[in-house]
Amino acid sequence: MRTKNYLLFGVLTFIFFKVSGQEENINLRITEFSYQKKQRYDSVNFFLRISFDVGIQQQVGFNHATFKAKNHLGFSISSITGKKSDFQLESRAGFRQVDLSNIDPVPAKKHYYLEYMMGGRYFPRNPTFSLSKNIPVRLTFSGIGGFDLCVDNLFTKMNIGFTVALTAGFVFSQKDNPSGIMLEAQYRPLGSALAGVYLHPAWLLSIAWLLLP
Repeated sequence: MRTKNYLLFGVLTFIFFKVSGQEENINLRITEFSYQKKQRYDSVNFFLRISFDVGIQQQVGFNHATFKAKNHLGFSISSITGKKSDFQLESRAGFRQVDLSNIDPVPAKKHYYLEYMMGGRYFPRNPTFSLSKNIPVRLTFSGIGGFDLCVDNLFTKMNIGFTVALTAGFVFSQKDNPSGIMLEAQYRPLGSALAGVYLHPAWLLSIAWLLLP
C-alpha cells in the first residue's frame, strides 16, 4: 500500500511540473513581445496613428446661457516614434468640427479647428496584459499641446489659440505585430472662444488605427 502511495505521489508531482512548465512557456511568449515583426520588419522606426474622435458632451456658452452642442467630431493623424523605450514622442495634426445648429441664438452654426500638437506618449514595449496568447494589450496615455486655428462657417472671425489633449486607453494588437487598434478617452482641458461663443472643456472618445508604415 505504501509503495502505491509513493507511486501515485510521483505521478502527480510529474504532472504538476509538466503543466507548470507549459504555463511558463506561454507567459514568456506574451511578456517578451517586442517591436519586431517576424519575416517582414527588422525594426520599427515610427508608428502612424489615424484617429476618429466623437464628443461625449460639448457645453457651449452664449449670452450668459449654457447650451449643449449637437455634436463634436474630430479626425487626426499622428506620428509616434518607435524608439527602444516605453516613452515615445508624438506629433499630431488634426481637424475638429463643433456643430451648433441646434442652438438658435448662435448665428454661426459650425466651428472648425485646424490644430497641430506635440508631446509625449507612454506606449510600452511589453504588453500590460493579454486577452489570449495572440492578443496582447497595452495601456497607453499621452499629453500633447500646441496651437489651433478656429473659424466659423460664416467666416466672421478667425482665432489662433493654444490647445491641449490628454488621452488614456488601450492598444489591442497581434502577437507578432505591435500595431493594432487604439481605444482612448480624450480630455480637452482648455476651452475656446470665437465671436461671443465659448466652448467649454470637453471629453471625447477616440478610435484609432496604429499602423507600421
